[in-house]
Amino acid sequence: MKHLINPFIGFGLLAILVWNPSPLQILELKTFDWLMASKEPVQDNMVLLVDLDEEIVEAYGGYPLPRSLYATLIERTQGTAGVTVLMPDPDIRGAGEDAALAKALLTNPAVLAYTASNQATQVGPHVGTAQLGGDPQKWLYQYPGILRQKHSAVGVGLINSSPELDGVVRRLPLVVESGGKLFPSFALEMLRVGVGDPSYQISTKDTGIEWLRIPSFPVIRTDANSRIWITSNINFHRQSAAEYIQQPMEGAVFVIFGVTAEGVVNPVPTAGGAI
Repeated sequence: MKHLINPFIGFGLLAILVWNPSPLQILELKTFDWLMASKEPVQDNMVLLVDLDEEIVEAYGGYPLPRSLYATLIERTQGTAGVTVLMPDPDIRGAGEDAALAKALLTNPAVLAYTASNQATQVGPHVGTAQLGGDPQKWLYQYPGILRQKHSAVGVGLINSSPELDGVVRRLPLVVESGGKLFPSFALEMLRVGVGDPSYQISTKDTGIEWLRIPSFPVIRTDANSRIWITSNINFHRQSAAEYIQQPMEGAVFVIFGVTAEGVVNPVPTAGGAI
């Protein structure tokens, strides 16, 4: 009888993990956090983050900021500009503000952020994607619609995240589905616009998404749902919007403008801290 105890215990533990695998999954995620924290920091010189901070919000009398400011920032950019601010409605300051931004977006390579939504019903603009293998749609995060943007640009990418069991964002989907169409992430779209490629490729196997690819780059391998892990040990150069208007930091291929002002931004918890 004594020799039967260990098999029974093992079976019981296995049953518990099958019935409720959350503790094991959280342990796996925390192990990932530890591995990321133990890696040496790496400096990336291709990306510049420009902060729309408290200083710039105060200078313009509060938030939302005028669209002409975004136009100025985009026009000052030598590389590919990305704006993570959602602007679904006309500028409250008048049509002149929207006209200035529309002109900047028309004459400069830029990417605007969209977001997939469970409340929206309309499908926004998307980039064509060549599908290799099976149908990828059943493996992707699916949304009823895409929140509208007042403006259009040469690139449009989604800024949706997918928190883990503990509410921390460690993986991001590179593509989602809405209305039978595929929509790329903001980061993927920045790469595509930066190199001037017209579309994407996505490979799907019986077990899910295998990889995505921009023709000018090697394949980007993902999990079955098109997600990739966030590498939190990479540091990017940063500059305030006020400094950028005066003298943009040189050398960056991709310049991303995002709100960091307290009271406006909603920080997202990641393994490397809130961003």
